[in-house]
Amino acid sequence: MNDFLLSILYLWKNLTLKDILDIFLTFIFNFLIIYFVFRTYIWRIFFLVSILILVSYTIKLFNLTLSNIYFTYFLSFGVLIIIIIFQKEIRRFIENFDISFFKKSKIFKNELIIEEIIRALKYFSENKIGCLLVFKNKEELKDKVHDGIILNSNISAELLISIFQKNSPLHDGAVIIEKDKIKLASVVLPLSHKFLNKNKIGTRHRAGLGITEESDAFSIIVSEETGKISFAENKEINFDVSLNFIEEKLLNYYLKNNKNEKNILRKIFDVKVALSSLIIALIFSFSFWTLINYQKVKIQKIVYLPVNFKNLKEGYYISYLSSEKIKTVISGYNYDLNRIKEDELQFIFDLKDLDVGNHVLLVKEAIANIPSNIKILTTEPEVIKLKISLKNEE
Repeated sequence: MNDFLLSILYLWKNLTLKDILDIFLTFIFNFLIIYFVFRTYIWRIFFLVSILILVSYTIKLFNLTLSNIYFTYFLSFGVLIIIIIFQKEIRRFIENFDISFFKKSKIFKNELIIEEIIRALKYFSENKIGCLLVFKNKEELKDKVHDGIILNSNISAELLISIFQKNSPLHDGAVIIEKDKIKLASVVLPLSHKFLNKNKIGTRHRAGLGITEESDAFSIIVSEETGKISFAENKEINFDVSLNFIEEKLLNYYLKNNKNEKNILRKIFDVKVALSSLIIALIFSFSFWTLINYQKVKIQKIVYLPVNFKNLKEGYYISYLSSEKIKTVISGYNYDLNRIKEDELQFIFDLKDLDVGNHVLLVKEAIANIPSNIKILTTEPEVIKLKISLKNEE
């Protein structure tokens, strides 16, 4: 662990302009990806993939044999598992991805809301269930509506359907929707007098039109008698409109709200997302650069290599040896040093020219079966002493 930390510090102290450029470009790419992920609600996929990449690099970094085998088999099925678990998010991501993905990413959530509203309206229309939805714009509606039950709930087709069911105590009033929330239910609206003498519309339609006469809100009405859908806006009402027409109006409404966002909390959230993305991207870029380049750092390592001999003359044996192992300091790239097996390294001395007697051999003249990319810095001792004797000597 100490060698690892020293290598990391060495890397950081010796950053070059090329390294800084490398990290910066990677940082820009990571920031764009991470920011996009946060804004499109597919962060779970990104988090899982990041964990897998980090684990993979860690296994390679420390040469973990068992983990490498296990992880290799896991990855064989990992992609399929991710696709199965996150198929809904992946499908939505692919459907909405194009050159303007940053713009589109902001409306992914709104598209889901629109989908829920359209699903509810289709149910109301097919089953002839009366419905009145009011969408708030800039103007406040507090002084223009009465009563109402506070919900402040997320928009869902199931909730809207339950509110307007005929046996529901809330079904007679209107629902007030503000952006992505159902704010109020069972609200009493001002009635329009535009068609009062023509008997063309009922109370629900008059209420839906009336709120548009006194505010900048718009309303969607479903007739309990015919199941037809009407749309009221700017003191005008359109009868028997299609769901495609409603979907287009809703899309414009949410796009307008995104463009003219004045909510301070939302701005703070956007800043937090951008800042968080920036910090995470910086950490990711620096960490991955460090992990990759760590393998290229030259470090020193102490090993104890055994002493062996070759070409000892027949009938001779070594009766004395001053040292059976030599303390050796070797240097090389971390990646190369982690791959060598110390028990296969040794110093081999050639004794073909030596006869009976005492001898002093230089370690540097021995054959060291060490890979060529590994360098020997020092040895201790620098010489070994040995005595060669005849086998029949006592």
